[in-house]
Amino acid sequence: MPIPTTYNTPVAASGDPSSGKVTGGYAPGTGNVPLRAGTPQSINETGVSGAFTIAPLLAEVGGTTTVPIAAGVAANTVIKATPGRLVRVLVTATGTNPMQFFDNASAASGTIIGALPASPAIGTVLLLDMPALQGITAGGNAANPAVTVSIF
Repeated sequence: MPIPTTYNTPVAASGDPSSGKVTGGYAPGTGNVPLRAGTPQSINETGVSGAFTIAPLLAEVGGTTTVPIAAGVAANTVIKATPGRLVRVLVTATGTNPMQFFDNASAASGTIIGALPASPAIGTVLLLDMPALQGITAGGNAANPAVTVSIF
């Protein structure tokens, strides 16, 4: 998911490349260009040149928020009612039900985007990095483990 910035408007290049002082490429402070990982970049005293990017994807660093779910919650738990990403699930208390997570804004149905095995050990971390186009809902069951869910 691109992160917007407030610079990177193309401007004409000028200066002497042999001296290492060239202006142009992209002007700081104007425009709105999405940032993407893996694009070459350079910064000097005249501003930004080339295609400047910021690499981290929030899913790779653990999400932006966590949602705890207590053990044995029989009702479905809406974790996120809008599109996002299911990043990680940490088991904080064991349970015998194989807990499932769905791409759904309000129900435990549709595409399964995460599943814990039955009787997971406390401290188990399930790394998922799964997109949720509708939202994220955990299926409720009286035998579910307690978990902390990381999302963005």
